[in-house]
Amino acid sequence: MKPLRLKFIHCSACVALYFSIATFASSQTPSPDLDRDGIPNISDPDVDNDGIPNGRDRNIDGGTARSGPLRGKFIGDRLPNNHTAELDMDADGLPDIHSSETDIDGDGLLDSDQQREWDIDGDGVSNGLDGEVDGDGVVNAKDPDMYGDGAINDIFVGGGAEEAYAPDESVLPIINFVSGELRKIFQIPPTDPGLRVRVQPSKFGNSVTGVWRYLSSDNIQVYANWCYSEENPKDLAIAVNYEYKGPYSNNPEDYSNPSFYAISEESRVYAQYPRGPFTFVSWLPLQPAGFYYTEPNEQATGFAPPYEALRSALSAYPNFSSDPEYLGFSGDLATTPGLSSLQPVIKLQRTIMQVTRTGYGRLESRAVRWSSFSSFFDIVDTKLVQTLQTMWMKAVVGNRLASQTRIPSMPPPSSHTFPVKISRRLHNGYTKIRISMYHIHCRSDGGVCFFNDWPKFWSAYSV
Repeated sequence: MKPLRLKFIHCSACVALYFSIATFASSQTPSPDLDRDGIPNISDPDVDNDGIPNGRDRNIDGGTARSGPLRGKFIGDRLPNNHTAELDMDADGLPDIHSSETDIDGDGLLDSDQQREWDIDGDGVSNGLDGEVDGDGVVNAKDPDMYGDGAINDIFVGGGAEEAYAPDESVLPIINFVSGELRKIFQIPPTDPGLRVRVQPSKFGNSVTGVWRYLSSDNIQVYANWCYSEENPKDLAIAVNYEYKGPYSNNPEDYSNPSFYAISEESRVYAQYPRGPFTFVSWLPLQPAGFYYTEPNEQATGFAPPYEALRSALSAYPNFSSDPEYLGFSGDLATTPGLSSLQPVIKLQRTIMQVTRTGYGRLESRAVRWSSFSSFFDIVDTKLVQTLQTMWMKAVVGNRLASQTRIPSMPPPSSHTFPVKISRRLHNGYTKIRISMYHIHCRSDGGVCFFNDWPKFWSAYSV
């Protein structure tokens, strides 16, 4: 039996894209079935029929068709998914920024699926390490909808928020009063647009109530309940935590009865970064404001939580403690009483956001790389794959036949290392095979991984 040989062509190209207005217009006008394979783009797992599934294709709607009526022809545009001029990367007729576009890269995974959609815009960079996650041309820090799933990190947007509060124009004197007090307490400049105050449509007992929210320039929000008695607005409480004092019964009316509630001595605000869990910040009179944050576990995210990285990043806070079992982190924001500014809360959120996005991003990146690596086996001769995985090896030490060993199977998705490196030479009539650890040097190029020492590695032998 002759050795199985496989010929590879290595190439890297720098493509210069020249656009005229007409070319750009035509490239961004989606065809209902770009590759004419009978499957509409909106449900086609390989829009351009180039053999690379949409989720691994760095130009989803442009490539050389490998089969079908347009086989051998380049179809679609020449815009990479992350190009600023690429407005509909999967050519499904829905602009990438449209609220109805829930799967930007057309890979069949919802953009909101945090456990499986690791690369929302299909640019080969995992979400956690991507400075522009959804491919809309707006960097994350300036993008209110950075994940492209329509979820805005603002409690006053969506979820029936407009119906939950009185129209602003009908309660402007109240909004102006509460806003003015909050700006003085938290040292928020009058020109800062991040503060917004909403008023509940009806009083809670004899109290005027509402919610305030501060949204930072990078979309971190801090918010709390506020209230004051109708008789004396000067007793404004800015971080209200209500305590239920009524009977614990099966009567729902008990829990909506204002007389059964009292304002706790504990003041509390909530903070959240985009797609992040809540952080509680609370304080008692004459005590420093403390925080408590719980990182989601692996069951919730699909990845091991970055516990050690968070513990290291937050350990400098006064009275810091952490709990590895429940993934909880707590400490004080300062040593002085109360909360005189929102900036320490926002700084804490930025730290948590950066650490967790980087931690999960690295794990997502491994998954994305493995996805690109495994796509190689989608297009390589299956006979080669079977040969590599099933052949037995003969090793010679001197003139004596050593034990036979099976080639290890493919690595798990979390691995960076392919188990073996293979080289051979003839010795006393036998094929001597050398086995050693082999590290992948992988870059994604059109969905295919390239390796160093490619010709040495991809050789199959008959033994």
